[in-house]
Amino acid sequence: MSRTFLRRVSAAIALTAAAVALAGAGAGTASGAVTYDLLRNANSSKCLDVADGSRDNKAAIVQYTCDASKSHQQWTLEQVGDGSGAVRIKVAHSGKCVDVWDASQDATADATQYTCSATKFNQQFLVETTATGTMKFRARHSGQCLEIAGRNSTNKSHLHQNWCTSHRAQEFSIG
Repeated sequence: MSRTFLRRVSAAIALTAAAVALAGAGAGTASGAVTYDLLRNANSSKCLDVADGSRDNKAAIVQYTCDASKSHQQWTLEQVGDGSGAVRIKVAHSGKCVDVWDASQDATADATQYTCSATKFNQQFLVETTATGTMKFRARHSGQCLEIAGRNSTNKSHLHQNWCTSHRAQEFSIG
């Protein structure tokens, strides 16, 4: 587990917690308080991407060759703020959140982007750190983990939920 990685994760969580605290206090969003970065899959080394840069609700979230200049590959972890430690995963270009399709309980239900909601548990994820220092995102509504479908390493492979395992297709890192 690299110290740089841990510093980046800690900084991202601290910054999003500060932004939530400011918003909760009625101060609005502080300029520069929210940072966005790539979310890289440990199995493929590709990054989460909103397909075709769409801004539409229910647009697919896929993996694609990482390109930090693309705002539809830039993500932030936003604290839910209810004491659970859960986060919403928000994309920069649309301001929408990762959402498990129609709050499905099914394994392999697709993850899409959707307008963020404070009350939708299918947009809330518990972050689990693995022994290798990567992160898993466990959906609050289903208890399943986000993963790249089929454990593929090809561009445009979809993000979905599935039963949590030790496979690296369910592991992500920041940057």
